[in-house]
Amino acid sequence: MPPVAIEISDALAVPPSAPPPPAPPLGRVLFRVRGWLYLPFAAFALLWTRGEWEDDLILWPLGLSIMAAGAWLRFAAIRRMGGAARTKKDKAKRLVTTGPYAWTRNPLYLANLTAFAGFVILCELPWFAAASLLVLGAAFHAIARYEEGILAASFGAEFDDYRARVPMWFPRRPRSVEAEDPSTFYPIGKIARRERGALLNLGVLVALAFLKELVAHTS
Repeated sequence: MPPVAIEISDALAVPPSAPPPPAPPLGRVLFRVRGWLYLPFAAFALLWTRGEWEDDLILWPLGLSIMAAGAWLRFAAIRRMGGAARTKKDKAKRLVTTGPYAWTRNPLYLANLTAFAGFVILCELPWFAAASLLVLGAAFHAIARYEEGILAASFGAEFDDYRARVPMWFPRRPRSVEAEDPSTFYPIGKIARRERGALLNLGVLVALAFLKELVAHTS
């Protein structure tokens, strides 16, 4: 009996696998966890004791001053920004360009990084303050680029003009100072309620740095 040729129909053929969806941009991924990015660096600063610079009379005033400067910058930025995030399309009714936003496009992230550097200095690790700023700075640079893509899509030419004259990170004195209406500032009472978590975090970090110092001197 001659062999029977069997043809496999197209309906039974295995279809080629579909290409995987493109990976989301790094900035978008980091944006979702931006509040947790500091955690491993904070844990290292608290637990690592080698290479400490033992000079409390210099490091503690310096670290507290830097943390205070970061807190002040954050306060000034939120006074202009209000309760809505600049990258929320459903809340961002206007592009904030005054106050700290006239000097740098990302004063909030700059404020947070500054305050965190002050905390690491309290932990007597100035070298790690520089190292953590480099790594965290790279992460928040990716986040800021992702956010600015949203702002560009939302505000178009207005944001393009703002981006052309204001640096992304390192503050630069604006060529002209835009007039501000204090009546549009976010109320201090609402800032206090909104920022109570951030203030509590700063207090906890200072307490933990003090505890590290206390343990070091009693061991």
